[in-house]
Amino acid sequence: MIALIDGNNFYVSCERVFNPKLRNKPVVILSNNDGAIVSRSNEAKALGIKMGQPFFEIKELIKKHDIKYFSSNYTLYGDISSRIMKTLNQFSPEVEVYSIDEAFIDLSHVNCEKLNEFGWKMKNTIYQNTGIPCGIGISFTKSLAKIANKIAKKSIKANGVLVLHEQRHIDLALKMTEVGDIWGIGRRYAKKLKENNINFVNEFIEQDEFWIRKHFTINGLNILKELRGIPCIELELFHEPKQSITVSRSFGKSLTQFDDIYAALAHHVGIACRKLRKENLEAQYFCTYLCTSYHKEDFYSDSLNVRMPYYSAYTPDFLKYAKAALKKIFKENKDYKKCGILLFDLREKSLIPSNLFDQRDLKKENSIVSVVDKLNNLKGMSTINFGDLFENNEWKTKRCNVSNRYTTNWNELVHIK
Repeated sequence: MIALIDGNNFYVSCERVFNPKLRNKPVVILSNNDGAIVSRSNEAKALGIKMGQPFFEIKELIKKHDIKYFSSNYTLYGDISSRIMKTLNQFSPEVEVYSIDEAFIDLSHVNCEKLNEFGWKMKNTIYQNTGIPCGIGISFTKSLAKIANKIAKKSIKANGVLVLHEQRHIDLALKMTEVGDIWGIGRRYAKKLKENNINFVNEFIEQDEFWIRKHFTINGLNILKELRGIPCIELELFHEPKQSITVSRSFGKSLTQFDDIYAALAHHVGIACRKLRKENLEAQYFCTYLCTSYHKEDFYSDSLNVRMPYYSAYTPDFLKYAKAALKKIFKENKDYKKCGILLFDLREKSLIPSNLFDQRDLKKENSIVSVVDKLNNLKGMSTINFGDLFENNEWKTKRCNVSNRYTTNWNELVHIK
């Protein structure tokens, strides 16, 4: 048996942990630059606020219903997510972290008669350890666990935990679930199914396997079998090494000066290199890109692929070549809105020179970045940095309503009066 644990309205729930006054109130969380809605409380959903809806469209609703809104605080959300995943390790040695607020875990060691009790124990322990309410769906496969989880959150009777073990309960669940809610079936495939008069999951699983594979590929066939109770999608306990790393962000406002844009790019380079080192990888190729707003008539976008003389994870190497690349694609008198860097052709890090002409002191470079990373992990990001990663707030994204980093910054702890 497999369980899916999913945090309820996760970003909103994280804010409520440290601000209990937000409970039972409409709350929304905004995307980068405070542009759109990325998380909603149930009270906000009841007011008709949609996921991804532009923030400016709900300003009247905010005034009318006293809706509370916050900028995304990914430092806080990421740390609470980590605590949830550590809690789950108490219940099973096999945990797949699926997203920031979701995880699959193997429950083959639990007696079927005790699955509901075990689910409630997990739910209550997570809430006790983190303050985050969650929904738990348990069944034979990942796809069925997804359906169980969705029903668990909506069903008053289930109240957050649902075990689909008996066939009659599975049949009922499939009969009441629309094909658009199947895990792995996107809008295009859902539309195609409905065009063929296949509207609910119980109708989907009755289809011929050959027809499903022909129109929905092998992934569609695996989903079909999973919904029939045949495991086809295994838990991913060990992630494959990354093939590429991308870091980009829209600017808080339009930028025209090269130095301001390079400050943003240098920041992205620093993050990308930290990710490389965290995965024990290095790269030789990268792409730098820059663009204006898509909504402007004189839209401009350009990119440049760069091959460095050697593989590296050393931040100053990438800063040097990224700056040179940016100079080639930057044009004067344009209002730029976004830049980024893509690292590709990644390989496992090595202390062996890339070629005979590589004269770098790799041990020295490795010692430097090791100290930098340890200090930043201990004291907070940007505690110590390389010269080009200077603080330049011209490009920073809008985060006018961000809450404190309550769990990771000594200066932002909760104050008890």
